[in-house]
Amino acid sequence: MDSQLANALLSLNIQQKKAVLNIVNAFKQESENDQIGRDQWNDVDFVAEMDARYEYYKSGGKMVTIDDMAQLTKKLLQDK
Repeated sequence: MDSQLANALLSLNIQQKKAVLNIVNAFKQESENDQIGRDQWNDVDFVAEMDARYEYYKSGGKMVTIDDMAQLTKKLLQDK
């Protein structure tokens, strides 16, 4: 597959090569972001915080929804 990609790139003009490079960079960034998310679960403090939040939720604690956060943000901005 690598040789097929390399051969295909040879037939592209500069604009097309830039477009392909943009796509490749987007895939690369997506992979890096996925790795960052996976790495968080190796962080003892992060896992402890997630466990504490989950236990709080299971014991009836109120979780903040996106709508709650939007209303709070709107209120804080209006109060300024």
